[in-house]
Amino acid sequence: MKTPRPRTFLAAFALALLLATPPASTAQEIPSPEAFFGFRMGADRKLARWDKLVEYYRLLDRASDRIHVVEMGPSTLGNPFLAVWVSSPENLANLDEIQRMNALLSDPRGATQADIDAAIRDSKAVVVPTGSTPPRWPRASRRRRSCTRWRRATTTR
Repeated sequence: MKTPRPRTFLAAFALALLLATPPASTAQEIPSPEAFFGFRMGADRKLARWDKLVEYYRLLDRASDRIHVVEMGPSTLGNPFLAVWVSSPENLANLDEIQRMNALLSDPRGATQADIDAAIRDSKAVVVPTGSTPPRWPRASRRRRSCTRWRRATTTR
């Protein structure tokens, strides 16, 4: 049996590494919350304004295929009220179908057993974190969400 030549091995290793490495995209192109806001999230006496948070979420939406931002309308103070979807590109592409299956599971009246079984089998779990926090941490949730969404937008796992 012939032993592989070092160049052949090196070329195969480089090709495997190239295929295993995610595209050099999001992590380098999307600024971290710290870089965008100019301070570490959670730093004493530093608060991110809502308009800057909205700007940052929209930047994540444009730069990442894992974030989708929808303006639901104005808040009672006239500020943008956002829904921020964070998921895999495949799930975001099928968002309407995932919503349909979850709606069917939340109220199965009138659905056939086959439709219910298919929704149970094919649907995805949906988690809805809201902005509510205990009164002693009024801004902590907003800051934490910025960091979490950046991580989700820039990580391939």
